[in-house]
Amino acid sequence: MGANTRALSEAHARAILAIEVALGLDIEKALQEVVMKHDLLLRFFNKTYSMVHIPATISFIGYSYWAFPAPIFQRVRRTLVVCNGLAFIIFSSWPCMPPRLLPFDEFGYVDTVHAGEAASIWTTNKFQNQLAAFPSLHFGYSFVIGLSLFMYSPHRPIRWVALGYPVLILLIIMATANHYLLDAVGGFFVTIIAYRINHLLLYLRPLEEWGMWLCRTEKPLDKAIFEQALAESAVTAHENGGYPQDQMHLLSDDDLRQA
Repeated sequence: MGANTRALSEAHARAILAIEVALGLDIEKALQEVVMKHDLLLRFFNKTYSMVHIPATISFIGYSYWAFPAPIFQRVRRTLVVCNGLAFIIFSSWPCMPPRLLPFDEFGYVDTVHAGEAASIWTTNKFQNQLAAFPSLHFGYSFVIGLSLFMYSPHRPIRWVALGYPVLILLIIMATANHYLLDAVGGFFVTIIAYRINHLLLYLRPLEEWGMWLCRTEKPLDKAIFEQALAESAVTAHENGGYPQDQMHLLSDDDLRQA
C-alpha cells in the first residue's frame, strides 16, 4: 500500500466515524472498553475473530451442501461468491482504515487481536489487505450463514442458535477494533444486493463449460440432477423389488445427465 492509499483510507475512516457521531452510532470505543475489562471475554473475542471466520464459512458450505435442498444451496453459494466480488470492487476503489490502525493518541482504539497475541495465518499473511474495513465481510458472511441456517437447516438445535452467530460476530468485529458499526451495515447491504443478483452468475456457465473442455475434463454432476436421478432410480428399484443402491449401477453417465 502506498502512502496515498493509506492517507485516503484514513480520510474515509474519519468520514465514517463522523457519520456515526452525527447519528449517535459511535459505539465501538465504549464496547471495546467494556470487553477489555473482562479478560476471558476479550480472549474469546480475539480468538474467535482470528480463527473462526474462514473455518466456519467452509464448514457451512459443506453442511449446506449436505443438508439444504440443491436449489437453495446453489443460491446461497452464488450469493457468497457475488458478495466477494462486490466487496473487492469497493475495497479497491474505496479503501478504508479499520479503527485499530487509526492514530491511538487521537482515537484510543486498541488492536486487541495482535496485542493479545491471538493473530492467525488469516490475519497476518502478506496478501491480506489491511485497509479494507468497509464493507465488513465478516458480518456479511455471518449474516448469510446465520439466516440460511435459521431458514433451511433441518436440525432444530442449529436453527435455535443460528441467528446468534451474526450478532456475536457483530460484537466481536467492533470490540476488537477491526470494524465500525457502519462497516457491518455496508456488509448487510452487500449481501442483500448479492442475493438479488446472484442469478447473473448463471450466464457464465458457457465460459465454465468452455474451460472444462480446454482442460479435457467434465464438471462434477450437479447435485439437483443427481438427486433427481436417484429418486427416479428408487422408483425403478421399487417396481423391480430392489433397493435404490442396487439400481444405481444401471444408470450410465448419459442417463444421469439427461435426468
